[in-house]
Amino acid sequence: MIYSSRDRELVQRLQSEDWSDDMINRYCDYKRNRERTLNRNRSCYSDSTKTKVYKAEWAFEKIHGRGIQFKDYDEARSYLKRVLKSKLWATLCGGNAIHVTLIEKKNVRNSATAGVSWGSRIQLDRNCGLNQYVLLHELAHSCGNMHHDIQFRKDLLRLVSRFMGRDKAKALLEQFRKSKLKMSRKQTVKTPEQWLASYQKMENLRQRKLPSASTT
Repeated sequence: MIYSSRDRELVQRLQSEDWSDDMINRYCDYKRNRERTLNRNRSCYSDSTKTKVYKAEWAFEKIHGRGIQFKDYDEARSYLKRVLKSKLWATLCGGNAIHVTLIEKKNVRNSATAGVSWGSRIQLDRNCGLNQYVLLHELAHSCGNMHHDIQFRKDLLRLVSRFMGRDKAKALLEQFRKSKLKMSRKQTVKTPEQWLASYQKMENLRQRKLPSASTT
């Protein structure tokens, strides 16, 4: 079997405990992905919470709106400069404030994408993205969260609190919680024994859900 050299002792121990190569590989994959997830300040490896975040935001916007509506891109850029000059922005960027440029998006009929962030560049849709909330949402991506996970949500709440008000941040947090979106995460990686117990439990549940074979 193929594995990382840093897992050599772990693999040898599991082999001595009669773990199969398949199960060792499964645990090593879990361990590698979990460590990578924690290093990136996330709760899961993929961006699996994106849809829930969008639904929570839609519920928030239905009641509280999207804040300031910019009349054009120049007004949006002026507001962007205000955010980039703030102490909060420097803090969210780890002390080294990232400069972000706002670029225009040509009119697209029935566009469903209000904004896009590429880190140092943000694009806002002329029809549905020229507003305060969408800009803050994209800035929460630009400060190092190219996902919709816990750290993104925490940074977005801080931006909303600072620039839209604490009451709006509290309302947004309430929608996140209603959508069962986590705001904190466990910092641990399961031991092989803990992982195996969890894996076997899930396998037993899957077996119970399988339809029983019919007899004739």
